[in-house]
Amino acid sequence: MAQQELLPYLRKLQPLARLDAEHLAALLENCHVRCMPRGERAEAPVPGGSGLLYLSSGELCLTYPGGTREVLVGGCAKGCWPLGQAGPYPVRLQAITDTLMIQVDGLALDQLLTWGQALHGAGWQTGPWQAHAGHLPAALLTRGAFSHLPAAHIGALLACFEPLEVPEETRVVQEGEAGDAYYLIESGRVQVVRRVGGADLLVAELGPGQAFGEEALVSGEVRNATVRMKTAGRLLRLAKPDFIRLLKAPLLKSVTFPEARQLIEAGGRWLDVRYPAEYTLDGLPGALNMPLDEIRNAFTLLPREQTYITYCRSGRRSATAAFLLAQQGFDARWLEGGLPQTAPDPWIRKPE
Repeated sequence: MAQQELLPYLRKLQPLARLDAEHLAALLENCHVRCMPRGERAEAPVPGGSGLLYLSSGELCLTYPGGTREVLVGGCAKGCWPLGQAGPYPVRLQAITDTLMIQVDGLALDQLLTWGQALHGAGWQTGPWQAHAGHLPAALLTRGAFSHLPAAHIGALLACFEPLEVPEETRVVQEGEAGDAYYLIESGRVQVVRRVGGADLLVAELGPGQAFGEEALVSGEVRNATVRMKTAGRLLRLAKPDFIRLLKAPLLKSVTFPEARQLIEAGGRWLDVRYPAEYTLDGLPGALNMPLDEIRNAFTLLPREQTYITYCRSGRRSATAAFLLAQQGFDARWLEGGLPQTAPDPWIRKPE
């Protein structure tokens, strides 16, 4: 079944029915279909381990702890809720007829529900935003900058963002200037360029749902690139003090070297964000070398289920890299204080 074909089924489920059309569509990529033909038996998935499981259509025999059984019919009042929320959680499933079940990422659903309620509470539809801004891209809520934010920050963010209608070719930030704001692209496209050898070098092109300006705010350095509008569009501007309070503080997490070692031993991955020549000199064993200026290009390549510990020599580049990853929904920490000068093998590679 194609993802778009799932929408009519999702609209009948609870509490998914409370989502608006845009957020429901955003949830599609966090949904999976499971078909059980008539007569098939299976152990019920661990509750909460792989999301919420709904019976969308067909008839299913549920066996509960103790041996009691119940027939659940897709589309009935109880069937509109995930297994275990309108009654006890089953231990086994058997399809009486051909059945269609939908598995929904519970965390993504909760974030979208939280955001929707916060929007309503903040007066998005009736307050000052109504005349100036549309909805933030829903993908930001499930895997982007706001997916890891505390719910209490949502209303404050809405109040602090300043919507800007920006014409084509407008220069938004200038390389070499001090960073004073963070920008989120609601519509339109921007080009990121750097001055190299007296000429402008195109570094990246960004579109709706993506952000820029955070590197200077996290590192405390001046802007390392110029950003200009490729097309006319709408930007959401967040001033530096609000960025630090509402985005940097909750998203940017540091770890000490002993804490980082524990995370690595538990399956985490070192991410060396220095240049290859620096990494070759004293990179940590098993580390993935990904220079800071290439991090944005790696978002679709890095496994999202892994924890990443970014490091560099001082901590400046690694803190910026960790923030860039965190605002894309990754579990990322930065090594506080930077790479230790001395540490016992096998944690520090000796220069060859």
